[in-house]
Amino acid sequence: MKFTPDGGTQKDIQTTLWLDLVRSGEVRVPEMVARGASVALLFALRSVRHLKSIDLHVDTTSGDHKAFDSCKELLRRRNDGQMTNVFVDGIAGSIGLSFVAVGTHRVATPDSTFIVHGEQYRPCDTTPRHETGALLEDHHAADWLARFTTLNYVEWLGIIEKEVALTFGPEQAIEWGVIDAIEGVL
Repeated sequence: MKFTPDGGTQKDIQTTLWLDLVRSGEVRVPEMVARGASVALLFALRSVRHLKSIDLHVDTTSGDHKAFDSCKELLRRRNDGQMTNVFVDGIAGSIGLSFVAVGTHRVATPDSTFIVHGEQYRPCDTTPRHETGALLEDHHAADWLARFTTLNYVEWLGIIEKEVALTFGPEQAIEWGVIDAIEGVL
């Protein structure tokens, strides 16, 4: 651990800078939204509830089961008429794709990557299923993405069930309504 001249640590400085950005309405999603990072992201989003507009920067590869709580908070913002400008400047993978989809204005760089998947460990006898017969995780992913994109539930479910993990670029993301624009600099 590195110490700074005033006795703090490098990690203390990074946390302070991250919180300063949050207070100004700029939330940066961690690469892995798991454990403490899930809680920190939800805290950040709840702490900017009073702001009419925020910027959410996504460069995220994955998350844990608690990461979806932040999606619910982003949906609350959307339903309350608040703006969430989402910027993808790297990877919007797994839960990151769900963060992007619910945004009210969504932009990605030309070299951004998107990853969608459903049940990662494909079915066994005990894998939970939706009443439609779809794997439960596949159903949830397809249902969520269909709410905010141009593809419907059946189309998303077909993509998710066909591929263990599908990687696609910003051009496909525009075609599917995942993002609204591609810009070179965010």
